[in-house]
Amino acid sequence: MQQHRTFAIAALTALALAVVSPASALAQAKTVKGTGSETVRIDPETGAFSGDISGVASHLGKVTGEIEGVGALTPDGTFAGSGSVTITTASGDELTGTFTIATSASGSGTEAIVVVTITGGTGRFADASGTLTVICQAPAPAPVGSLLVSTGDCRLTGSVDP
Repeated sequence: MQQHRTFAIAALTALALAVVSPASALAQAKTVKGTGSETVRIDPETGAFSGDISGVASHLGKVTGEIEGVGALTPDGTFAGSGSVTITTASGDELTGTFTIATSASGSGTEAIVVVTITGGTGRFADASGTLTVICQAPAPAPVGSLLVSTGDCRLTGSVDP
C-alpha cells in the first residue's frame, strides 16, 4: 500500500510540475512554414561548401542564414553532405543546429532536400529545439572560378520549440 501511495504522490507531483513549468511538453512547439532563396558555393576538389539563405517564415519572420559543410558526389552524380547552420531573425535572435543534405536530378536542374536539426540559439531561441525540412529547386550548378555555384528557390516546413 505504501508503495502505491508513494507512486501516486510522485505522479501527481510530476503532473503539477508539467502544468506549471514553462518548458513543459505542453509548452509550445511552433509550426514553421516559409519560402526563400539560397546560394550555395561548392568546392568540387574538397567537397567543402558554404551557402547563404534569405526568406520569410512563420514564427521567425524575415530570416537570413549561413550554412557550412562538407559532402561528396555520389556514384549517380548527385551530392550528399552535412554541416552546421545558423539562422538569424530580423530581431537578431539566432537558431543554430546541424543539417544533412541530399540532392537529386529534377527536370533541368537539381532538387535539394535539407533536414535541419535545431540544437539551440540565442535570445528567444536560447534553448530551442526542433526539425526543419527545406526543399530547394535550382538549375544545375554553374562553374564560377574554381567553385560550382547553385542558386535556387526554397520551401521550409517544420517545428521549433520555443
